[in-house]
Amino acid sequence: MASKIEFVEYVCDILSKIGVAHYARLFGEYAIYLDNRPVAFVCQDTVYVRQHKVLDGKLDNLECGYPFHWATKPCYILDVEDRELFRNTIYLVANSVRPTLKKKQSLIEYIVQEK
Repeated sequence: MASKIEFVEYVCDILSKIGVAHYARLFGEYAIYLDNRPVAFVCQDTVYVRQHKVLDGKLDNLECGYPFHWATKPCYILDVEDRELFRNTIYLVANSVRPTLKKKQSLIEYIVQEK
């Protein structure tokens, strides 16, 4: 069962309080972006966050799972109703990953733009 678009939009609405949030289709489900940085997956109306180094020791009490049956590494499962933990976690992840490149933007143009 695929995620409901209403749930995905709800997740983006919660994240819009800390940045520009949007979503994109990914493998029949959704990827969530904050300020053009990939931060989470929504699969079967569940939010998954990869286990980044910045999260080490901070989410040990959370349940883990696999967003896709072919995933090789478990991801943290976040409860969107725990708004403080949810936003803080996504904020940490967003600040630890690089933004995605815009279409037709080369890596060199991106590096020059960042300086």
